[in-house]
Amino acid sequence: MRVLLASISSVSTIAALLAACSGDDTSSAGSGTPGGSTGSGGGSTTISCTDAPAELSLEGTWAALGRLDVKLKGNPGGAITLCPTDQAGEATMLLLVTVKQDGTKLTEVKSALCSIELPIVTALVGDCDPMKMNLVSTQISASPALATALPTVPAIPATGTLAGTGDGAGVSIEGLKVTVGSTKSGTDMATWKVADDTCSPDTLGRTNQCEAMCVTDCTSMRDDDGDGYPGVTVEVCGFTDEDTSSGVKCNAENPSQTGASVQGRGFIDIEVAPKLTGNAKSSCEVSGNVDTPILYNVVGADVYLGPGKISVTSAIKSLPTFTVDPSTSSFRMVRIDGQYGAPNWKVDASQVAAACKTITDNVNQLN
Repeated sequence: MRVLLASISSVSTIAALLAACSGDDTSSAGSGTPGGSTGSGGGSTTISCTDAPAELSLEGTWAALGRLDVKLKGNPGGAITLCPTDQAGEATMLLLVTVKQDGTKLTEVKSALCSIELPIVTALVGDCDPMKMNLVSTQISASPALATALPTVPAIPATGTLAGTGDGAGVSIEGLKVTVGSTKSGTDMATWKVADDTCSPDTLGRTNQCEAMCVTDCTSMRDDDGDGYPGVTVEVCGFTDEDTSSGVKCNAENPSQTGASVQGRGFIDIEVAPKLTGNAKSSCEVSGNVDTPILYNVVGADVYLGPGKISVTSAIKSLPTFTVDPSTSSFRMVRIDGQYGAPNWKVDASQVAAACKTITDNVNQLN
């Protein structure tokens, strides 16, 4: 599970934070069978829907995979600079979705965020010079505790509409939202006071105590991963080519010890709100475009660049801005409850962690 915290050089450092489930093993699939083409707008895995009713019926349990076209742009003033300054890559988002339907209205759409993963990016200490050879490829992963807890973080139910009752009708789902590490939402989530010079020392924000002097609202932080640190914890790992060739390991839990060129942990809150717009190919498959703003805040960090500490303020200034292009970002949602001849992955939507594990193990069938 890679999560989202871009603490040292990029949003992938940030996004490695939400990535909770990710795997390629399809051995635990139910009756889904890979192979064949689904045609325009579909994936490479055929989804049977031979027993569906004449009118579209989307009620049931689904798995959804979103592929996000992410643009990243570096910011000035950090200890580490995105290099090249403009980068792009594909992020992925994996969801467990349950739907209730009344005619052309989707009266309740619930989701669990199984994972979200942003691309690895490259950065450089100091100003960006692409000719330099000491680029650091940085990624952030969810801590083991967060990887376990992420799917169980409650999401706000959404609603949706169908533009018609026959195969191919338009589908719109919006209002899905999951906030991790905070009891507040949107711009009300807690953040580090970057502009306050008293919060710039590298001794602050490194422990399990929320720095009330430097965090806007410590009382709103929610320890969703249960590890005792404010918000949720992600692991930051950045490797040079030399690190990789030497086989060094990232020592995120003890960053002052020998390890990767960049290593440590970040403490954050984060919120995603995916909007899905597309067409129902059948009662068993929906595909289209996905858009999701991602709001995140660093409220503490214990990260090292080589033998030296990076302050929370410096880490935040090292983060890039990024946007998701909904016109080129796509999703595919597949029925997995066995209705209408669709695959039966034998998931219990009330057992979210186990259901996400099954979806993760069978993610290839969503491509």
